[in-house]
Amino acid sequence: MRRTEQVNNQSIINATKKSVESKRSRNFVINNRAGLTLRERKVIEYAAHGMDNKEIARKLYISSHTVKAHIAATLRKLSAANRTQAVYKAVKEHIIE
Repeated sequence: MRRTEQVNNQSIINATKKSVESKRSRNFVINNRAGLTLRERKVIEYAAHGMDNKEIARKLYISSHTVKAHIAATLRKLSAANRTQAVYKAVKEHIIE
């Protein structure tokens, strides 16, 4: 491969990466009004389905302590007093379905 072909290929790769990253960040902002991380959203979604921390941990291959930390962060970010209120607010604000 010639040097110019390598440069052109690298330019295409870089442009593609920027495009994908841009789309990801836009989707993240659009779907994330409360500032929740993707993992926090997943945890609260499973909580909405009635799963306890151990079940969520098994489902996501993380520890129950990590689930507890995600729930605590979600409570703080949604200004919720408890898990039920966090789920209610997440559904009401279309953070989860």
